[in-house]
Amino acid sequence: MDLTLAWVHIGVMYFSGFCGAVGKEVLLSSANLVDLRDGPHGFELHYSCHCGQPGVVYPSVGAIGRCGEPACV
Repeated sequence: MDLTLAWVHIGVMYFSGFCGAVGKEVLLSSANLVDLRDGPHGFELHYSCHCGQPGVVYPSVGAIGRCGEPACV
């Protein structure tokens, strides 16, 4: 399924992050979004994982998010 096409039709943003609780990448949506910031490494998307831990994604550098770890690249 092309998520870009799905976003156009349903208006939902999807992104992924590594969840240490399940040991793999999980699909997250705008419901998991906590904050958007301009940090030292560029744009940061802060989220709450399904396991309840906070995480950060750095879209400008292509780094995948990882929950439960301090914000760093």
